[in-house]
Amino acid sequence: MASFFWLQSMIGVGYARSLIFDFDTLIQAPMERLGRGDPETVKLTGIYNLIRYWAKV
Repeated sequence: MASFFWLQSMIGVGYARSLIFDFDTLIQAPMERLGRGDPETVKLTGIYNLIRYWAKV
């Protein structure tokens, strides 16, 4: 028996994946400290719209 799966990023450009990962790690610290409802963390989570911009669906 054998089993395998394929995982492919929806973001095809390597530098974009790296940038989004860096943004995500930067967002996590203030979100834990200030909470999800804080206005600054809400603005920072807007960065996730970059994922939609670069993603290929």
